[in-house]
Amino acid sequence: MKHDKDWSSLAEQLRRLAAENAAALPPADLEARVMRAVNSAATRPPQRNLFRARAAATVFVVAIAAVLLVIGPAIPRGGQGPNRVQPFIQIPYVAPPAPYERLAVVRRRMPVAALIAAGFKVQAPDAGSILDAEILVGQDGRPLALRPISGTNVTRRRLQP
Repeated sequence: MKHDKDWSSLAEQLRRLAAENAAALPPADLEARVMRAVNSAATRPPQRNLFRARAAATVFVVAIAAVLLVIGPAIPRGGQGPNRVQPFIQIPYVAPPAPYERLAVVRRRMPVAALIAAGFKVQAPDAGSILDAEILVGQDGRPLALRPISGTNVTRRRLQP
């Protein structure tokens, strides 16, 4: 049988290799060198690695901040012209959101008459016109504030005492 011959040949070669390697011993000082390396690693203070990690994290955060300062804000803030972003105007008689409350911004087309009825002063040529606005909505669905998107000027109306 050919397979039996291959296995017996392989077994014989492995026995010969084991006999050759049995005579070869590791260097006498190998154990001492390994123990010194293990002991030096065990006695090294771990704060050095922690300090390096903190330093690397600090450098990373500073680099990200520098890049963001150079790039600038993605949304223009204030200023003049058609790209001017107005702040949100709080809706009268609505309680402000709680600090833990999730907020969402939705876009809606609002009738100017509804804004006037809600207590806003709207400078529009026609009270029957429509205004594009972003509305800040609380997690319970109640509108909290609005921001006009189009060029119409909207402000809160002062209440008469």
